[in-house]
Amino acid sequence: MNGQALKTMSFPASKNDDGAYTGNFTYKLPNDSGLKKGANTLTLTATDDVTGDESTSGEVILNVGELDWGVVNDNSSFKDTTLTGIGQLTVPRNDDWHVEVNNQSGADWKMMAALTTPFANQSGKLAGYLVYQPAAGAPELMSEQTVTVADQTTNPGNGNTDICTANWRPDTGMLLKVNGGATAGNYQGQITWTLVNAA
Repeated sequence: MNGQALKTMSFPASKNDDGAYTGNFTYKLPNDSGLKKGANTLTLTATDDVTGDESTSGEVILNVGELDWGVVNDNSSFKDTTLTGIGQLTVPRNDDWHVEVNNQSGADWKMMAALTTPFANQSGKLAGYLVYQPAAGAPELMSEQTVTVADQTTNPGNGNTDICTANWRPDTGMLLKVNGGATAGNYQGQITWTLVNAA
């Protein structure tokens, strides 16, 4: 495997009329086989136990998928909003929200989010709060405690999935609730995303 010798195994083979041999076998790669992410080259040869004759080698390419981030926008934003001075406003997201999972392994995964820095500006904290609104159920108040925002069950299959464009509607996903009496200004916060293999 990738130039590393692995343990051998024996299997029965029968001689054909043309002098060639045919046999079937199953080989399980050991834990220390040196298998890595990406392309791996497994070189196979067969040796006759009686004569010592060795076959020509054959190569098998093993592609090992991985679970990783795809495109994640570093600076996502909410739309500019006019404060009314009364009630509470739900501020819509802009179209710059992109949090992408690149699942090439077929593994079960889970994505979580936490508001690690509350929204604030130089004058102080925003009079409001961030919530995660799932497709069904009550909204979850975002804080330093992680909230599950997506998983493999709602995004099956391999490939890239942007949870913001695939899963969220205008009234679901990350929503910013702002009190009508909040002070106008530009506010910033930080969301930390975590992707884990849930297998």
